[in-house]
Amino acid sequence: MGAFERTYLQNATLKKDSLEPFGFAFDGDHYLLSRDILDGEFRLSVSIDKHGEMETELTEVETQEPYTLYKVESAHGEYVGSIRDAIKAVIIEVRNACYTQGYHTSDIFYFLRDYCKNTYGEELEFLWDDENCILRRKDNQKWYAVIMLISLRKLGIEDDNKKSVLVLRGNPDEIDMVQLFPGYHLNKKSWVSIVLDERTDTSFLVQHIEASRDIALTKGKPKSRTK
Repeated sequence: MGAFERTYLQNATLKKDSLEPFGFAFDGDHYLLSRDILDGEFRLSVSIDKHGEMETELTEVETQEPYTLYKVESAHGEYVGSIRDAIKAVIIEVRNACYTQGYHTSDIFYFLRDYCKNTYGEELEFLWDDENCILRRKDNQKWYAVIMLISLRKLGIEDDNKKSVLVLRGNPDEIDMVQLFPGYHLNKKSWVSIVLDERTDTSFLVQHIEASRDIALTKGKPKSRTK
């Protein structure tokens, strides 16, 4: 795997069964995917072997010449930057659909990821690193969820283990320190936290995800709900 691809696949484990449904074709040795990027100016080829190692190749459509400058770290400029961004977007799309993230591995995390993708068409965005990601509405780009890997002690739980924590828009009056905890890192007056482990069931999660999306749309003050 090249250094460029490795940047976005650290701590990621391949889920082979996801490759063909995503659009990859198996040639006997590798899984292959082709995508046109930048309005068809380039064709990106993605190759993944049985170990999950990924390689990308870029071809200029008009000249059929390979373009490799995006893999050269010292290459800078707006043009090569736009190419890197387009390839990065494809790699992250493949990673989110066909790999498990080494940091977030609970079943409830995968349920959350798949629910938001299938219900709203909104996918996790890893903006800073592989430990922290967000979900935002497509219509107004407002965040309605942040997922972080933090020590549970930061939520007031007597536990130093790090777990995936979902931070949502919500009403702090509903915090029960059983399934709903104080918001972490964001404004505690309008955000709450849910630990993504066995303590949280899917119906509870869906209820609060939907409420957080609604608040992100209206930007109104969260209202109390009957538990």
